[in-house]
Amino acid sequence: MQAHPLHWLCRPRSLENPCNCETNAAQATAQSDLPVRPRCGFRISCVTCMWRRTGIGVATGTTLLVGHPGESEQAHQSLCQFVTEQQVDHLGVFAFSAEDGTPAAEQPDMVPHDLACQRRDELMALQRDVSRARLRRLRGQVIEVLVDGVSEESDFLLQGRHAGQSPGIDGIVVLADAEAQAGQLLRAEVTETGDYDLVARAVGDGCELKCEVSS
Repeated sequence: MQAHPLHWLCRPRSLENPCNCETNAAQATAQSDLPVRPRCGFRISCVTCMWRRTGIGVATGTTLLVGHPGESEQAHQSLCQFVTEQQVDHLGVFAFSAEDGTPAAEQPDMVPHDLACQRRDELMALQRDVSRARLRRLRGQVIEVLVDGVSEESDFLLQGRHAGQSPGIDGIVVLADAEAQAGQLLRAEVTETGDYDLVARAVGDGCELKCEVSS
């Protein structure tokens, strides 16, 4: 299940003092010097800190835009700092592309497309390191995996997702030593981790099915 962080601004009852971090939205903080300031719907830093302290296993994800007209190198470096410090689980980055008839397309100080793509690649390289480190902590842990079907890598493997992975967007869990149908939920021990994906083996009686998710 996914929830927009705007609906998370209520303080969990289990926390008397949810966080004391700086409560600035990432893009608004990094790009406060832009001619058209991005809308700030929620305070990412505060929300991330607050929910991680609950210990309930919330996965975080967001998307960033780079190369907006007027984006300075300082603004870009602030965004790089955000990616490194916030340790978001899933992050996408796309480069600005002007659309005719939009206010942004008429703004001065256009960022060259090559530079925007370079900034995008830099952020994704930082995120790759963040993701690799966060996934590495799952090695040896037993997780619940929703089976999607046969792996795209081999007919002898299955693939699925744990609770923190969205279909078609985030990484996957490659399952070994498992026999299950799509839609079934099983327990698996994480044996290997990569930049975005996990490798796990089913535990229990070869494949310990817990329930079947209705479509």
